Amino acid sequence: EPVLVYYYMHRSNLLFDVTYVRKIDLDCIAFAPSELQLASTIVSAILLEDMHFDIGRAVKPWPYDISLERLGMLMLARAFVGAAFFQSLIDRGETTVENTDLLKKYTQVMYIVKKWIDTGKCVE
Repeated sequence: EPVLVYYYMHRSNLLFDVTYVRKIDLDCIAFAPSELQLASTIVSAILLEDMHFDIGRAVKPWPYDISLERLGMLMLARAFVGAAFFQSLIDRGETTVENTDLLKKYTQVMYIVKKWIDTGKCVE
């Protein structure tokens, strides 16, 4: 059943103060499978913090029953959309260091997630 999901979290879309973190970009809200929220959060964590992020460890505290294989596919889709966005900027001539670096990072995330799926770590 679709739920309201915030699927594109990054530092520019968050407002921090002493006690709260608030999401400020409403363009990135959609009705989608609930696993997309977790998939997007994991992709963002890998992009922002750690290319050696432990996906399995991040999934364990998730309070809902999830299909790990479906989660893997949603993470791949989320990373693919990000890579396609930065590729489109580069194709339009916006070849900046930031755009090139982000395209590389999204490509790395796709590799990390694919490896997680292929090694069977996503099998229930």
